[in-house]
Amino acid sequence: MLRAHLNITDSAAGTAKNARCRKTQAILPLRGKVLNVLKYDLAKAMGNAEIKSMITAFGLQVSGNQITVDEDKLRYKKIVIMTDGDVDGRVNCQ
Repeated sequence: MLRAHLNITDSAAGTAKNARCRKTQAILPLRGKVLNVLKYDLAKAMGNAEIKSMITAFGLQVSGNQITVDEDKLRYKKIVIMTDGDVDGRVNCQ
């Protein structure tokens, strides 16, 4: 089973890199604050480089005005979001 770890900060990424199994776990570092896609339409979300990176990395498809999921094309079965336990990390979980 492949698992992706999304790391919001460099310190969270460092911990994940040291503790992961390279054969089954991928580290996907994100830069900056990720766009809250609940507040925007798909066109605006797709203009954000980090959102595009995640969609590509996960193996999702964008067609028209929606994202489609083909379970046979998904690259990961689990996605783990890792943040720091401070104020900066908390902001990313809201």
